[in-house]
Amino acid sequence: MADILNRTNSELSNDYSAEVYSYFSQLESVIGSSCTVNLLNDRVLLTALDMPVVSSENHTMSSALDDYVTQKLPVDALLQTINYNFNIEIHGVFPDYFEKNFLFLGFSSIELIDFKVNKIEKEINFLRPCFYRCTNVQGESVLVVAVLPSSDYLQHYTSMIQYFVQANNSDYNRLLSFRYPYFEKRLLSLTSFDDLNVSIKGVLIMGYVNQLAKQFENDKNCFCLEKKENDYYTVYKYLVDQCVVTLLAVKYSFWGNASANIIKDLIDNHDISEIIYFAKLGCLDDPKNIYSKIYCPSHYYVFNHDQIVHDQFTVRNNFLNYHSYLDTGSHLSVSTILEEDYTMRNKATELSINSIDNEISQMAWIVKNAKQSISFTALHFATDYIRRPEESSLFVDYDLSNNRTEKAVLAKKKMQHKIMKLIINYIKSKGVYEYASQYKIVA
Repeated sequence: MADILNRTNSELSNDYSAEVYSYFSQLESVIGSSCTVNLLNDRVLLTALDMPVVSSENHTMSSALDDYVTQKLPVDALLQTINYNFNIEIHGVFPDYFEKNFLFLGFSSIELIDFKVNKIEKEINFLRPCFYRCTNVQGESVLVVAVLPSSDYLQHYTSMIQYFVQANNSDYNRLLSFRYPYFEKRLLSLTSFDDLNVSIKGVLIMGYVNQLAKQFENDKNCFCLEKKENDYYTVYKYLVDQCVVTLLAVKYSFWGNASANIIKDLIDNHDISEIIYFAKLGCLDDPKNIYSKIYCPSHYYVFNHDQIVHDQFTVRNNFLNYHSYLDTGSHLSVSTILEEDYTMRNKATELSINSIDNEISQMAWIVKNAKQSISFTALHFATDYIRRPEESSLFVDYDLSNNRTEKAVLAKKKMQHKIMKLIINYIKSKGVYEYASQYKIVA
């Protein structure tokens, strides 16, 4: 597998997919699609995963890692693929784009595999990767995974499939992953966000906002100014007392640096004074804090495995000015779950990091480097605990492999309600109004 993953794009074009590139050129000359031309010209073979060699013995999820990985993948289809030595390709494009444009990507036929990553019906974050049995233009059988345009999400799924393959057939080496930076940089325009014609001013809230919208609807002091929706987003705009609040519900998984790309685009094109991100994370301080403690970090790190990408930094946090007792210190964001091994854990422990996820610090980094002064607050609850090396056999009630059980869902709802109450009270506070009024972002 490393042989394929470490090949250069020129080697790839001269070997594995020479016919595919020729096919692309023919199609482009006939169709003349500028988007497709840019997409293909910008296509990058993911050559530097730089992932640690992971097993359940050296990973912080311990024995739960196998269950976590297999519930994300169509196991039977993958086993058939690796046993017959067929190709596996992971493409950083939305499934609906892949289904409409598979010819441009070098396939003559595709068949959707009947598999759903998340079987729970959701209003947000439900558009997930899809898996396909395909035939490429060379007549070869290929299992294709279409994920959203995000190098982190692509790396996440590549690492999980790599882990699964190595556990079942260590000789298999036909896995390829393709990034499409042209799409990654244009995530909002690709998903027709601008067509909603929404002007975001004042406070922007992301994450579990559908539940928050229901709370606003039942509050006589909150007035819905508008609601707009397309296949990828629902946008609610409310007047809460004297403050304008926009709730952005994202229907796809804005994993890792996809969240940073979205935030950057929104900041660059809208008059935002404050961002609140309301979701879930993993805790490093105490397993007893799962579904019981609210996390609101004040310091941030970004890692690539155990390597520091962005050393500790801070951003303006207006919420903590009024609720300093909720400050949970340092937070870490990484690209994938598979890199959360004991090596990474030891580095995080050394830096006194208390929580971890894939988005918070990446979003905070964008806010820190914005031209305008923006407040950024993450209000999260923990769904799992990141074990220390000496805690490999530690039993915890909840982890990422069982966080959708009835008991976990009830605990999640309880924590969501606590955080929503905090947010609503904060929005109504004088502090938010005064902060927003500095930028004339009030009703």
